[in-house]
Amino acid sequence: MSNQSANDNVIALLEAKLLGNVIHNNRAYARIEGIVRPEHFSDPVHGKILSAISALTGAGCVADIPALHSIFEKSNVLDEVGGAAYLYQLPVEGAAHSETVKLARQVRSVWAVSRLADLGQELVSLGSEATQGAFHSKLHDFSEVEQHVDYMCKRVSGLLEKVRSLPPALGNVP
Repeated sequence: MSNQSANDNVIALLEAKLLGNVIHNNRAYARIEGIVRPEHFSDPVHGKILSAISALTGAGCVADIPALHSIFEKSNVLDEVGGAAYLYQLPVEGAAHSETVKLARQVRSVWAVSRLADLGQELVSLGSEATQGAFHSKLHDFSEVEQHVDYMCKRVSGLLEKVRSLPPALGNVP
């Protein structure tokens, strides 16, 4: 298995855990709807599931597996993952609100890093052949994602400092 496919599997599992948690505890959706959107999911199927959860909860309905199953069994949206039965396979990991928020932030962070890499490649490919307007447009997109990445880096640095301050037996981080 290549590193890329291993990474894709980890990301897919992270997204599936988030969806499983929200389906298991619909009240958690209110805590994550401002953090993650369907387009932040690397797997478009997961984005469509989140859209359905959003529509159901927005209408005051319960977004549980039977409700979602009835939505997706009538379409072919989930065919590539085994049909609507896929919903029953979504894992639930610590369905507490705090765990769900943490998963949502991780999904968004993965999206931001991926988007930043894509924008960097686009800027390089634009090079000298780009019009000034197209170049500035890409720089604007880049700066929006950069703000999120900067926030992530500060959080990671803070966590590393906390780990480094642990007694040597607990925190052997260079």
